[in-house]
Amino acid sequence: MKLLINGNNIYDSLDHYSYEDDTNWEHRETIYIVVNMSLETALSLFVDNVSWGGYYTEIDDETQEERSQFIDFSDYCIAGPITVNRDNTLIVSMAKKTAAEKLQDSIFVTKEEAEAAFIAGINEI
Repeated sequence: MKLLINGNNIYDSLDHYSYEDDTNWEHRETIYIVVNMSLETALSLFVDNVSWGGYYTEIDDETQEERSQFIDFSDYCIAGPITVNRDNTLIVSMAKKTAAEKLQDSIFVTKEEAEAAFIAGINEI
């Protein structure tokens, strides 16, 4: 799988796997990506709210044509631990927001929205 990070950085992924209920990380839905890059590069790329995804490429058995499919992983927007393996590959952890975090995000309003509500005389947003 090829990883596309922030729209223009393309990296090879060696493997990936996911958990629907990662008990080691607040029961988050988590994806783990195995990459071969420096730790500094991984730390700079895999950050909270990063826009990223993966291209899967396969060869059609009948036509021998190469087909690619893009999978958007941007829902996995919480940066987690990065593990360095003995072979110098890295395991990057990215997770989805919890239900509580999603609710918290929906409650907050921008300063402009709050000012507009105040001016309009609205007490609740």
